[in-house]
Amino acid sequence: MGRRFAFVLIGVLSACSIAPRSDDSGGEADTDLDLCDALNTYRADRGLPPIPVSAALMTVARYHAEDLAANGTGGASCNLHSWTSDDPRWSGCCYTDDNAQAECMWNKPREIASYPSPGVEIAARHGTRITPSTAVAAWAASERHRIVIANDGDFAAATWRAMGCAIEAGIATAWFGELAAP
Repeated sequence: MGRRFAFVLIGVLSACSIAPRSDDSGGEADTDLDLCDALNTYRADRGLPPIPVSAALMTVARYHAEDLAANGTGGASCNLHSWTSDDPRWSGCCYTDDNAQAECMWNKPREIASYPSPGVEIAARHGTRITPSTAVAAWAASERHRIVIANDGDFAAATWRAMGCAIEAGIATAWFGELAAP
């Protein structure tokens, strides 16, 4: 990931609120894959190629969704890109709107799953319920999230070659990477 890309990325990431989940169908793994499928459907509807699902980024997304569901963001100034638990699998950080801890978030795929490149995350939450379709609809309605999913604006030069997704207790996370996962 180029230095310019990294600095542009600093200003892009944030959380958004969405509508409540309307069903409880499927298990955890199915719902996670359904979220990745919904993101790829959104891309296909815009003539974009699908992003392959990566086991490594699925792990990062799952851990982050679980950490956020169990521990929150760690404070009023910390957003959904924060990692706040004392879990030995990762280092914690409070991700603030000034992006001072951006590297902590970007490096989670490498730190947690030996993914060979930084990752870009989008996250959403609403109460205790969320579906893949409502998460994607919320991200699509948010310019800062849409440009990540649709390779538009500051992300026009990005080529996503890996993706991981998770939904847990009202939180949806999706991670994108530029290198194919091993």
